[in-house]
Amino acid sequence: MARKSLKKRKSGVYDYYNAISGSYDELHGKEQIGKLKVIEKVIMPEKNDLLLDVGCGTCLSFDFFKCNVKGVEPSKEMVLKHPKADFLLGKHVFVCGAEDLKKFFGEKSFDFVICVTVAHHFIDAEESFLNMADAGKDDCVFVFSLLKDSGNYGLCVNIINKLFQVFEIREVHRDKLFFCRKKR
Repeated sequence: MARKSLKKRKSGVYDYYNAISGSYDELHGKEQIGKLKVIEKVIMPEKNDLLLDVGCGTCLSFDFFKCNVKGVEPSKEMVLKHPKADFLLGKHVFVCGAEDLKKFFGEKSFDFVICVTVAHHFIDAEESFLNMADAGKDDCVFVFSLLKDSGNYGLCVNIINKLFQVFEIREVHRDKLFFCRKKR
């Protein structure tokens, strides 16, 4: 019964983002770019670095960061809004959520993992954060942008503090950005 409820919730989130995909950048693009600017100033990825964007949406990060970017996004319609979607899908972007990272990426693959205003949608937050931790190299920098008003904000903060060493927190718009490394 609980499994069925989770599937229904997951499907509802996907349906919502598929429905708003056409206007997403107009509604949220400026705000997301603002967060990416703050993230870039702190992490400063270089050309050969590998960055994973979990919940990459319309793939704004692919045009923003000047490094090798990979992404996962559960809403195919969101990805299709990017002008190079045909090139990105299946090579650089995979249609899935954080719970499915292991299907597409090996452990310790990424120099940076970002997750911008997505965690409040995680069906299984702990599993999703664990999968992101596994995807990052030992010296990986993780950035989690959490919507302060979300119902599971506290849960996500607790999981972050359990799995990661937070070295900086910034507030941007309605989010808190947690800059972290894996706990050793």
